[in-house]
Amino acid sequence: MKENIFYGAGEYARQNYRRWITEGLTPCCFADRDQKKHNTKIGDYNVIPLRQAIESYPNYAMYLTVSSHNYLDVYDELVRDGVEQERIKFIEPVERRLGCNVLEGSPQIMSSRIIVCCVPERSKCVSVDYDNLSEGINSYYAVADDIIKKIQVGESTACDGCVLLKDGFWKSLQIRSFMIGGDYEGDYCNFKCVYCNMPQTHYRNGRIKDGRPLLDLIHELANYFDNGAIGLNFANGELTTRHDCDEILEVVQLKQWPIHLTTNASIYKEKICNLVKSGLLSAMLVSLDAGTPETFYKVRGVNMFHKVVENLSKYASAGANIVLKYIIVDGINDNDEDIVKFVEIAAMLNVTCWLSVDIHNRTNRLSEYALVAANKLIKSCKAHGLNVYCLYENFHILDRKIIESFIC
Repeated sequence: MKENIFYGAGEYARQNYRRWITEGLTPCCFADRDQKKHNTKIGDYNVIPLRQAIESYPNYAMYLTVSSHNYLDVYDELVRDGVEQERIKFIEPVERRLGCNVLEGSPQIMSSRIIVCCVPERSKCVSVDYDNLSEGINSYYAVADDIIKKIQVGESTACDGCVLLKDGFWKSLQIRSFMIGGDYEGDYCNFKCVYCNMPQTHYRNGRIKDGRPLLDLIHELANYFDNGAIGLNFANGELTTRHDCDEILEVVQLKQWPIHLTTNASIYKEKICNLVKSGLLSAMLVSLDAGTPETFYKVRGVNMFHKVVENLSKYASAGANIVLKYIIVDGINDNDEDIVKFVEIAAMLNVTCWLSVDIHNRTNRLSEYALVAANKLIKSCKAHGLNVYCLYENFHILDRKIIESFIC
């Protein structure tokens, strides 16, 4: 009998492993090349090194449990590591072609429209309007399928030149997660970040009053999708400031939907910790952007640095998968003191770090001083044994090449 090794123990695996097991595919273990994940668990399953997994389960089949946009890279890595090609399996049928993980299953859902693409070049975004959720989802499939087919035959689409479009092994078009957009009644953010793309009238002057109630949408999704069938990515202002936050999280818990939470961590929620403990919070993405209270205030617009770090410590103690983000802002947080202290906090929390820039200012290159700061941050993270990644698509195309050399 084949022994199934799930290869890839990251956020995607945590979001989806319950569904795969429900559909009849049960692992013996998870394997991963990231040493920090070794000797941890996903649910009841151990995460171990690749070689140990192969030696422990010689009659194995190696299922790729990474996001589909990484399939080709991971497939090639395993072959180079000596894994026989016939042993490498995909959980769902795939085809080799050009594709995009966002376009093909992770749309953004707003009050009255579904945005087919979540890349922040809004002028290029394709969206479909909807009154009824079922009709909106069907329209999304029709538009996305048309774009995918045109890409394959070389026709021009809104995706031309996008850095997320890549050659790989791609699954069939299917919604696997929704990003919850920020125009629902009650949406609000209690921070005033210098790089925020929302106009002064959006969030900053009070809660949105004319949008659709978010809890209504959550209940509609609950009626449409089975338990565990989708994930949700909350990026609608600061979820924890909503009066119905606990009710929303209760539905998530009931439906066993894994969530990705973009939060400023200014408000601690016990229900979020409950999701962590039940394995439903796949990732918590927090932009700290500083290592000192003074710079935090300059970037985030509020005096809550110590409270945020305190709350992050609580979530980390509960076992949360925290991704700590540093958005470089020229002339504000590109200094040695902030970078050193940021990395010290990241090391204390034992988190993954993301490096980015203001996504709405990508036409401008970083200053030489800011590039030096980026290099220092990357090297310092590595010196502390932290995983550090760069959101290349957010950088000016010429800066990407420089940042890539830092990462390598």
